[in-house]
Amino acid sequence: MPKPDFTNATWRKSSHSMAQNDQCVEIATAFGYVSIRDSKIQQPKF
Repeated sequence: MPKPDFTNATWRKSSHSMAQNDQCVEIATAFGYVSIRDSKIQQPKF
């Protein structure tokens, strides 16, 4: 199964992320898939 393309996905921060420390977990959806990433790395994990 090919991985979905999250290039143009809208990422949003988790409400549990610590924005003041720049430690953020972001999530996005695309084509029925959900992906998470560390905002410092910007590489989605499927």
